Amino acid sequence: MTAKISFPTKFSSLFAFLAVLVLSAPASAHIPKLMTILSKVAGNNGGTNGLVIKKKLTIKEGNVSCLETWYVANADLMKLEVSGTDEDGGKWAFEILYKDGRRTTNTEEGGQKNFPYSQEFYEPLLHYRSSRALLSKLVSLQMVPTWAGGNSNQEGFISLDRLKGSLVYLMGAGETKNTAAPPQIWIEQDSFVVKKVRLGSQVEVDFESFKDHSEKKDVKILQPDSQTVFWKSTTVNLQNTSLEVVSQAKIAGAFKLKQGESAKLPDNVNLKEFYSRFR
Repeated sequence: MTAKISFPTKFSSLFAFLAVLVLSAPASAHIPKLMTILSKVAGNNGGTNGLVIKKKLTIKEGNVSCLETWYVANADLMKLEVSGTDEDGGKWAFEILYKDGRRTTNTEEGGQKNFPYSQEFYEPLLHYRSSRALLSKLVSLQMVPTWAGGNSNQEGFISLDRLKGSLVYLMGAGETKNTAAPPQIWIEQDSFVVKKVRLGSQVEVDFESFKDHSEKKDVKILQPDSQTVFWKSTTVNLQNTSLEVVSQAKIAGAFKLKQGESAKLPDNVNLKEFYSRFR
């Protein structure tokens, strides 16, 4: 007969506390090198495939909505087509071409306007296929320091954290009490997908319901079905309605604007500001 070993109640409570503490402390786990993490993030974004993604955008406050169609070759070559209906029934539509760090759009007069990406343009984070290009974007967003890619010391800008029950790699400067929250990015530990970003403007974006659209075992295409943008006192939701994986050749003709076509902008002020700042 095996003898039972019993502990005083206070020791049992202590052991239980220590067990919870160990299991809940993400800092004890290993953190890979920054470029390893970024390489795995970029490896989820489709390789040499093109993407056609359709989304419904809804502004919760006011129940305003519109439709987006994205043509994606990679983070540096994309086109967005947007359309919607104003409260009076009037139709509006415009398109934006993103290429080599600049965006081009038709004007209301039928010409074209060319200007740099907005500092709040976060969408490319989902489409980089190169770790170096992704690093450059994170540096420009001030989520990692300029020396991060070539320095083995990661203390101070990358740590393990928890987000909605998942372990994540948190990149960015530490929180302070006296200033605005710093720009940061949260990358899920197991899947290496971007789960959340906070921009320098304090705007936050959550990415949810990731689906694997891969057609080949050696290529990963993980994209979020849902994005939620928390901006001012406004909540913007973007929900995928379809995602098609295509060859680059099939969408090559999409990366140009329709010549002579005038842009028609929405009447809604929040929509105008959203597309000016975040698109």
